[in-house]
Amino acid sequence: MFRTLVASDDAVKTVFDHFRNLGIAGAVFAAGAWTISNPASGFLSYMSWMSGFSLIVIGCFLFCLAERHGKRKFQEAKISTYWEVVIVLFYAFGVMTFFLVTALRVAIQ
Repeated sequence: MFRTLVASDDAVKTVFDHFRNLGIAGAVFAAGAWTISNPASGFLSYMSWMSGFSLIVIGCFLFCLAERHGKRKFQEAKISTYWEVVIVLFYAFGVMTFFLVTALRVAIQ
């Protein structure tokens, strides 16, 4: 199965593009979490909170968008269901853990 995945340029490009998109969504989410946990002083603290919250919402939207787009691209690249499940489980346990830990750290502060 691994050989069939590696043999297809479209499949490899799809997997790398998918993880790149998820990484960008995670970076936007993390920037929002950092902005909330390290606010500016005075009146700007409200602006820091609003911009941080906005970045978190945008990061979540981008994550959902990347996940749906990746699913469609996996089907177009004819990646087998086995590899699709492996890839989804990998980022479900890896990337989603990152999102949840970051969200919990922000909620605790």
